[in-house]
Amino acid sequence: MVERFRDLGSETSVAESIEASDPLHNLTIQEIADIRQRHWTWVVRRVAPMKDELEITEDTPVRQIKIPKNVFAQIDSIDKTEKPAEDWETTAVLAEKIGVRRQWVVARILKLESTGEFRISLNGPRFHLPPEAHSELAEIRNRVAISIDRDKFSNVTQLSNLVGRSPVWVNNRLESMDVEPILALDAIGRPSDYYPNTVADFLFKEKSQLVEAQDELTIRDIANALGKSYGWVRARIEQFEIKGDYKYFAHTGRIDLCFGTDVFIFLQEVALTYRKAKEGWRTEGALSVITGRADAWVHKRLQEMNTRPKIFADKAGNLRSHYSPRVERELKRMTRAWESSDAIKYGLNGEDKAGKFRDAHDKSGIWMTEEEFEEIGVTANDMKYWAELELINQMSDGRYYFTQKGKQVAQRITETEELAEKIRSEMAEAFEEIPT
Repeated sequence: MVERFRDLGSETSVAESIEASDPLHNLTIQEIADIRQRHWTWVVRRVAPMKDELEITEDTPVRQIKIPKNVFAQIDSIDKTEKPAEDWETTAVLAEKIGVRRQWVVARILKLESTGEFRISLNGPRFHLPPEAHSELAEIRNRVAISIDRDKFSNVTQLSNLVGRSPVWVNNRLESMDVEPILALDAIGRPSDYYPNTVADFLFKEKSQLVEAQDELTIRDIANALGKSYGWVRARIEQFEIKGDYKYFAHTGRIDLCFGTDVFIFLQEVALTYRKAKEGWRTEGALSVITGRADAWVHKRLQEMNTRPKIFADKAGNLRSHYSPRVERELKRMTRAWESSDAIKYGLNGEDKAGKFRDAHDKSGIWMTEEEFEEIGVTANDMKYWAELELINQMSDGRYYFTQKGKQVAQRITETEELAEKIRSEMAEAFEEIPT
């Protein structure tokens, strides 16, 4: 259960999901939610940045909007960003500002003129909307809010008082009914969600079927144990979309939302990440600057290491992945290995250039024609550049051969790659012994 919180969607991969569905069928938002065992609002937020690629009509219910496979395939990676939130706002903040439920906002973001995207806030990468979305949503709220017969409809507060349960409990139960509320004006003219009074029968039935709590923990219990506020725990539960169950406490007669001890352990780890980085711990970008290597090179090396980063707040207060001092030392060691190669002297620094030259040398015979070079991916510009460095020479009949200097450089590149691979292997073994 905890692993599911760590990886938003690890239980069913995108490829498996697509394979399990009809290949000629675009999945709806609700179908994706069912496949991924997620709430439909999670799917909406992840496809919203790509809403221009969707076919959306005013009459189509949001859960029935079809998602093309190219959009579906990106929902796990869409939140990979380093962009700060700035003056953009989450759906929860916007909902609070205009006086509606968050789900009401989420149900409408695909039909807004403005387009949202994932940005970094203190809670990590979250879906944000631009400033102009506030006025758009407020205008929609004012347009759709209607006057209703209050003898036939009730809002959440009224239903909560009627059933004798909290508004949160009532909201969760109504969500399980899949009933769409009507946005109407309350007695003092404020917009509020209203439900037909017939839902009360369902709520009373749900109340009668509550199970007695055993070792489960309430939000208040978790907050007290972590030394955090109730609001902090509530926000994390919402952020990671952690599901709980309402249980009955016999000794107090109280009904409350409960969670297992695995949720407490997970939130305990999350709480520890909300601190500044330890001395010497570096972000991926910082490692790129320190080693003087390209971002792609550092990223590839980090993927090869058998270690996990820890999440700390950076200087701007944003949560970022940080790597231990040992990772920095090993990356520097690998960098020195590459710098020892004679390839650097001849402008072949970087794995792409050096590897291409070494591969061409290894695949060549005594002589190579221009066409044979082209067949193994060597361009005319490559050959011209290597000739200028005196790594290859062209004979009078147009054929090329590798000079003695070229052969020595190719050999040094091979030795350097073997050393780098040895370092990577040693690092993988070393990090396996270190608990993360």
